[in-house]
Amino acid sequence: MNMRKLAEGFRLLLGAMPSAFVPSTRLDEAHRLIASGEWSVSQAAWEVGYTPAAFATAFRRRFGVAPSVPRG
Repeated sequence: MNMRKLAEGFRLLLGAMPSAFVPSTRLDEAHRLIASGEWSVSQAAWEVGYTPAAFATAFRRRFGVAPSVPRG
């Protein structure tokens, strides 16, 4: 199987290309950690593989709000 067919199969199965799926999944997990109230924004950022500054930017792009906003 070549990379193009693999990526297309991934997209059909999971609804996103691998390059978009992984960051999206990491941000969803961080959102869950922050919303639970058990993790600070910085802790969640490091846990999912971001520096806090890069995380804030990526989070804002994905959810339209700052990471300090989503509680619950």
